[in-house]
Amino acid sequence: MSLLEGNNRLHVIDGLRGFSLLGILMANMLIFQYGIWGKDELQFFALSPADTVVHKLVKIFVEGSFMPIFTFLFGFGMIKMKESMEARSLKAGRHLVRRFLMLLGLGLLHSTYLWEGDILAFYGMMGFFLLIFMNRKAKTLLIWGTILLCLFGLLGLAPLFTGPMFLFGMYAAKKQWFIDPVGERSAYLRGMLIFLPAGLLLKSLKPLFPQHGWAGIGEMLGGSILALGYIFGFALLCSAVKKSPWLRRFEAVGKLSMTNYLMQSAICTSIFYGYSLGLFGKLGVAIGCGLAVAIYVMQLFASAWYVKRFSFGPMERLLRMWTYFSFAGKPKPRIQQQTVSS
Repeated sequence: MSLLEGNNRLHVIDGLRGFSLLGILMANMLIFQYGIWGKDELQFFALSPADTVVHKLVKIFVEGSFMPIFTFLFGFGMIKMKESMEARSLKAGRHLVRRFLMLLGLGLLHSTYLWEGDILAFYGMMGFFLLIFMNRKAKTLLIWGTILLCLFGLLGLAPLFTGPMFLFGMYAAKKQWFIDPVGERSAYLRGMLIFLPAGLLLKSLKPLFPQHGWAGIGEMLGGSILALGYIFGFALLCSAVKKSPWLRRFEAVGKLSMTNYLMQSAICTSIFYGYSLGLFGKLGVAIGCGLAVAIYVMQLFASAWYVKRFSFGPMERLLRMWTYFSFAGKPKPRIQQQTVSS
């Protein structure tokens, strides 16, 4: 799902992508444990007081706020990949179409044969829509993203609510954000101080006022706003501890984002579904969150080990091979036409 290329990768972006996979796994753990519909009907399960508290914390701090980060990064990476291809005289549109077709195909296979909560197919479909905006000005992307965010919130279109984050990510890429973390530190701080409390406030409305319909709108809107707060907060942290070995581990997870995402599905369905351990609905929310952290820590160390030995993850290499129609997973060198004067 990463769209950044080779040596042009940005440390903050890879780290953010890795960080977002932790929150995505914690949110998805509710679906693995209780089902895609059952996660919203936990009153029918015997939850302990600890489970109830952890569930509320997950609803406020995690659910609906980490997938938008990943969506933002997808849009960001799409623009960076376009710029990289055009710098090498490649046709970006053609290669991106291949890439989105592959994501769509993998997503359909993932949702059909492994887990119903797939996001790859959604990203593949949205990619074709985003091609319309690929050559638009940054200001246009910002305006459309803001309009769609407000519109989807007012109409209560929850399935589409992360969509505007694609456009915000594209806007950030066109404005060259995250290129100079140290120089942009003050901007990160301002963004974190604005979006983090605003997002938490909006997301707290639903647990505090569950009987009011407008609280649900605030929860949806707060998810994307809190995601922006997390993005700026993580970027600020990266600017302060850019040589931290833990940051490098987050980057490693981000570089292998698709492989790690699919691995999370394989591990968790094996734990909870009937074809293996069959622990569906039996562990509780608190233990499930602890399990999510344990799985992610394993991925932190496994990914760091892997990237020291290989340039791309298995799924990332497969995606690159299809994108470039190259077994090496790299763009084919263009033959320069030389004019020989007689």
